[in-house]
Amino acid sequence: MMQKPTVGRQVHFYFAGSHEGTEQLAATICKVNDDGTVNLGVMREDGSAFGQFRVNLIPEGTPGRPLSACCVWPPPILK
Repeated sequence: MMQKPTVGRQVHFYFAGSHEGTEQLAATICKVNDDGTVNLGVMREDGSAFGQFRVNLIPEGTPGRPLSACCVWPPPILK
């Protein structure tokens, strides 16, 4: 079951063409668009931020990454 995106939730952002485990940045959902995409506030490794618009949120368990920029839910924290 896919989690519902809502404003304020944290995701992992990937640039276009990057693969799982590379180019991953922390991001916050700033808006959920009518078409199901999300607008993000993305944090670079140095702590500076930039906006990314109409990003696809990829369902959990989907292999690989699309050619366009995308985001995924972070893995669950196990205790």
